[in-house]
Amino acid sequence: MGTCIELQHGMVRIPAGPFWMGCREGVDTDDVTGPCPAREQPFRRVTPDAFWIDQVEVTKGAYRRCMEAGVCVQPDGWDQESFEGVPGAGGLVAPGDDDYPAAGVS
Repeated sequence: MGTCIELQHGMVRIPAGPFWMGCREGVDTDDVTGPCPAREQPFRRVTPDAFWIDQVEVTKGAYRRCMEAGVCVQPDGWDQESFEGVPGAGGLVAPGDDDYPAAGVS
């Protein structure tokens, strides 16, 4: 049986239906990954309602235009991408490029 993909305004419809969610000790874990995080337990079957989701991430530029139009709210730490932990970056915080995905927004 084939799968139909419904597209509308750059979004794809995810149909309602069950799926397995969570982490299984000994199946999804090993000596490297360690035990299942508490937030991923118990492993269970869930059935969400249908929903729409963007096909691609919202860019910082698109979100900036939404804020300028007064529709979107500026989140804390907006326009700062943390490069801490990147080798050679020295924990710098720098403005993000408008082509980067917007983080911490809804």
